[in-house]
Amino acid sequence: MAVRVKVRLHSLHIKKEVESIALLNSGFETESPEILLPTHVAEELGLWPNLPQTIVKTFESPTGISRMFYLLNAIKVTILTEDRTSKTITCNLVISEYEREPLISDKAIGALEVVIVNAGEGLWKFIDSPTTYKSET
Repeated sequence: MAVRVKVRLHSLHIKKEVESIALLNSGFETESPEILLPTHVAEELGLWPNLPQTIVKTFESPTGISRMFYLLNAIKVTILTEDRTSKTITCNLVISEYEREPLISDKAIGALEVVIVNAGEGLWKFIDSPTTYKSET
């Protein structure tokens, strides 16, 4: 099992927001907080296919090298649980035509102050809380 969290995504370009489930992916290594969205989620936010100020970049993944679309400081991300919300952070946005679910990068996980307690069991918590949460499905 992996660790997935419920998130609120707020587009800073279109001023629209959606809720989704995102995978905490410590293998998505970045230099600053980033979130990768599949095109169907980017479309819900009004950011696909008409992308404002997009940079086309190539990314390396376990499946090879692919072209993706990159926007600086484009999305605000907040984790939602039944009893609290995380702080809200601003992330760079990567849009993928190939991924199926949103992915939160290592730096974004840290900025959201999340600790993965047991990845195999899908357990996580906020760094300042004793409460452990179960992965979203």
